[in-house]
Amino acid sequence: MVDTQMTPHITIWEGCDPQLADAISAFSSEWGPYSTLSRRHSIYSLLRERIDPAWASLFRGIHEWAPKVLDTAWVRYRLDLMMRTRLAGDPALNGTLPFSAIAKGLGFKELDVFLQFVGRAVQAKSKAEGRSKLPNLPRMREMERASRSLDNLRELAIRCHAKKPQRSARGKLNALRGGPYCELCGEATELAGYISVGHWPEEDDDDRLRLSSTYCRSHRPKAPFSNIVQAEYLRARRSRADFEQELERLERQSYARPPAALGLSGDALVDEFIRLLCQQREISIYAPRASSGTPDRQHPPLEARVRKEARSMVDAKISDQKKRILVLLCKGMNQSEAAAQLGMSRQAVSKSIDGIPHTYRLDLCTVHP
Repeated sequence: MVDTQMTPHITIWEGCDPQLADAISAFSSEWGPYSTLSRRHSIYSLLRERIDPAWASLFRGIHEWAPKVLDTAWVRYRLDLMMRTRLAGDPALNGTLPFSAIAKGLGFKELDVFLQFVGRAVQAKSKAEGRSKLPNLPRMREMERASRSLDNLRELAIRCHAKKPQRSARGKLNALRGGPYCELCGEATELAGYISVGHWPEEDDDDRLRLSSTYCRSHRPKAPFSNIVQAEYLRARRSRADFEQELERLERQSYARPPAALGLSGDALVDEFIRLLCQQREISIYAPRASSGTPDRQHPPLEARVRKEARSMVDAKISDQKKRILVLLCKGMNQSEAAAQLGMSRQAVSKSIDGIPHTYRLDLCTVHP
């Protein structure tokens, strides 16, 4: 059986450490069968092989204080964790601990939070260096490179958190059932939804087996106790190619630094629409922070938000042409000017705008270019 799951490429950001960039490229090209749930192909072993050497050399230009930065970030992370979970104890982090060991000890979701604290510690040290009477410029460049590299490692952590092993191309079925999200949207699958609330529905044992591990209740092919295929499922299946295209664009953009447009659609106006949308919806790994300065965990997981937005865009029929029109309107053009630039009639532009739901009228919202 050939796996239909997308294996997204981890973007290498400008300014990332060259050795780490090569390691992440090799990692993402090999991680197909690896996951946290696979005994034979544990993703931690691939991290140990590919990422650990690059992690050890990441702070080579600032090695005299790098362990202190990591230990400071660790203490602050543990204090934050204790506030969130009332966890007792505060074990120390060895500044030279391998990346794979940190990932295995924390889990990828908490690893992302820890890397945020590391990034903040590096930035604080860089600012302090810049304010000194005799700033060390080579050291400051190394700290900027470390900061950019930490962005890449955050993306790696989040993608590993959602990673499932590929199915074998030789016909062996993967023993794992489905995943946390519906294949056609960002809602939890029926099975994941019932597991998350900690109890099964009040139905008999046979009914439990009918819970879908692939689709949510809205998108499952057939309703419970029915042989009729649901219209919502058919509609979502017909638009699956469009959904996966928008999903890939949004995923790439959600890992970008705020000024960058990385939809990679091949059309600058379409990429700009994706950037503006993610900025307005706050769909980014650069999560909003609470008043305490810690990441705001009230937001749903990034993967769920990206998938829901992709499904919403497809259902609202926001075509690439409509995206172009909206971006031109955001730039201050009127309908006639937008029509002239796109080679359309003004009437066609007006008709397209009328078909756009208000929630996607970015030109009517406060969006900074």
